Amino acid sequence: MKALPLQLFALLASGLCAIAQELPGWELVWADEFTQADGTSPDATKWNFNLGRGSNGWGNAELQYYTDRTENARIENNQLMIEVREENNYANSGANYTSARLLTQNKHTWQYGRMEARIKVPDGQGLWPAFWTLGADITSVGWPSCGEIDIMEFVGRLPDEIFGTIHGPGYAGGDSFESIYEFGGPVSSDYHTYAIEWEENLIRWYVDGIHYHTATPADVAPNSWAFNHDFFILLNVAVGGNFGGPVGSAVSFPKQMLVDYVRVYAPAGGGNRLANPGFETGSLSSWVPYDGAGANDPGAFVESTNSTYYNGGNGGDHVLTRSGTYVAKVFGDFIGAENFNGIYQDVAANPDSLWNARGFALTHPQDLMSGTNTAWLEVSFRDDSDAVLSLHRSEIQTSTNVTPGTWMELEVNKTLDPNTFEETETASELTAPEGTTKVRFQVVYRQDEGYDGGSMYFDDLSLNEIVVEPLDPNLEMGTIVSWVPENSSSSYQLQASEDGTSWSNVGEAIEGVELSASFSPSLSAFYRVVETTASSSGNGVLNPSFESIEPAQYPSPGAVDWRIASSEELDPGNGFSSMTVESIYDAFTPRTGDRMLVVESSTPTSGPVVAPSSDVRSALIPVDANTVYDITFYAAHVVKAGGANPQLIVRFYNADSGYIGDSGYKSFASIDSSWTEVTSRFTTPAGTAFAEVSWIQALGAGNNFHWVTLIDDVELLTDSLPGTENILSASQERGYQISWNTTLGRSYQITSSNELLSFPTVEATLSGDGSLMGHFGPAPEESRFFRVEELAP
Repeated sequence: MKALPLQLFALLASGLCAIAQELPGWELVWADEFTQADGTSPDATKWNFNLGRGSNGWGNAELQYYTDRTENARIENNQLMIEVREENNYANSGANYTSARLLTQNKHTWQYGRMEARIKVPDGQGLWPAFWTLGADITSVGWPSCGEIDIMEFVGRLPDEIFGTIHGPGYAGGDSFESIYEFGGPVSSDYHTYAIEWEENLIRWYVDGIHYHTATPADVAPNSWAFNHDFFILLNVAVGGNFGGPVGSAVSFPKQMLVDYVRVYAPAGGGNRLANPGFETGSLSSWVPYDGAGANDPGAFVESTNSTYYNGGNGGDHVLTRSGTYVAKVFGDFIGAENFNGIYQDVAANPDSLWNARGFALTHPQDLMSGTNTAWLEVSFRDDSDAVLSLHRSEIQTSTNVTPGTWMELEVNKTLDPNTFEETETASELTAPEGTTKVRFQVVYRQDEGYDGGSMYFDDLSLNEIVVEPLDPNLEMGTIVSWVPENSSSSYQLQASEDGTSWSNVGEAIEGVELSASFSPSLSAFYRVVETTASSSGNGVLNPSFESIEPAQYPSPGAVDWRIASSEELDPGNGFSSMTVESIYDAFTPRTGDRMLVVESSTPTSGPVVAPSSDVRSALIPVDANTVYDITFYAAHVVKAGGANPQLIVRFYNADSGYIGDSGYKSFASIDSSWTEVTSRFTTPAGTAFAEVSWIQALGAGNNFHWVTLIDDVELLTDSLPGTENILSASQERGYQISWNTTLGRSYQITSSNELLSFPTVEATLSGDGSLMGHFGPAPEESRFFRVEELAP
């Protein structure tokens, strides 16, 4: 749900005190500003080193030997310096260059957020500096299944550009999904800021604040998306290799990459609020052991482990963790009485905030949770006195519903009565009640009376505050004018005047009798309503029912006075678009006459695609300027596979056939396989001499997309304004209007209040159509706050 409160007489504003590390909408969660003494090694609490030459030159035939010496990685002038040195046959390794590769593996990992660094790369052919990330599960699944995000890669042989890339299963190495940013000059000449903003199923790349690349699962389909789990950061300078290329003879060593800072941000107020959610610190840091009834010393029966287990059925050792290196193990204390063990974290929370919580659990094949022992995840909202205000938990895991050796996802979606512990409802979004000051996320293991054995492992826990970017509605004071419509086939134009003699239109004409009021943002002295009646000038469209055909058109047959534009979009390798005129399409017949227009678009069954777009256009139609027109046609979608957005647009041309504007797009994607009437009204601008009717059917970039649209019986009729001949009386009162941009298919609720803490009064609930939407009402007697909420689908 999205919301932004607005005060009636003035928009609310808040001051922002910014420092270098702050970004609007983001909260800094980790950083290294490299402020240690000159000549010292990087902070060992934040960075590890890769050492040596790796396998096959780190998989890329690279030439360097990585060390942890200060000669290759040190702090200088409050920045990290990674220095490449020429040292023949270093350590008898056969390598003639040394460098450094720093990584946060086993110290810090992150899932989603903004990762940013300010870096000055070295110049020189054969050098290959990078700022990048790898999946924390690389030790268990290997590369490229773990995923790799290259935030910035530079190779000296291409001095004016950098690369932003992802590698994963089926799209690694030369088959990776990448984009290039061109600087127009040497990248190495100055510092630049490189960043990604990473969400579930979405990564965006930035250079110096400029967004230049985006990746989603559709970009790598049908291969799997490998980026919805924890990753760690790496900084390095490689030499040579498959991508770096040979070292140039003119390169003079040593060469340095300078890193001013590295910062990691989470969405402000949102994202996973748990610290150490995957236990990758190698300990239970940030977690408090849960001291339940009958338990011994807190923490005695909870531990962080990187053990492996033996699964005799499959053979061999299997890494226990779901991702990364560590997990948390919870078990009973075997005292012969009921006891509870586990861990928890408390996170600050506000009343009415929204949350979701989940995690993964596994029972060890050689240490199965047995008997009546149980385990679960639990979330409770609490006040200042630690009293439980509301209680929620996941499905309880028992010895009968677990699958040994398999990670099971647990969602906290059951609401319980805090006193009776009876389930009252199921909901994925958890709302903090009044009085909430904190939310507690808890892992619970219950051992019943007796000595039933076993344990439960937990990994990748998350407690997410649901915070989205607010809408940006505009609030205006003005005048509401109302009238009584007299004719359902007419439209009504509101006009305003300061002196009662010179009139100007306010907004667009309103059709029919559905509305009897309009909002004016001004406080003019005079208002009137002019009724617009339809004329009978006849249909201006040539060959409106496609009965005249022209076999020589592409593709055959085509309709006389109609054409398909943008033939360069018809490359069969990227899908196809076509226009034909047929008497029947499968079991579908024309609405009238013997023929209909068939617009067909599709994409290939596999491989990369460029989204095809059919653009069918009429012959130029003579029209009058400054005149109201109605366009009407009938359409049916008989094949709808994959994403597409069929739209109508009318383009305007002057007497020299020069384009001067258009009507805007009207989508008709929601209709089904039945003939459906589609209408749209527009006014031609000054200078218009011709109009062109066009249907655009644009597919998304995916495989196996296929849309077939049928069109028939097109009409373009003119209306004429009767001037002042039919003037309706109108009343007026002071009012307000809220307007905002909407999304097609989403619902919006306008609420109001005389305070900011709650909004109990619902003013209206409206459906978005993808355009700017407004709601108006009479001005209240006292100052009032309004907000617009986008409701969850």
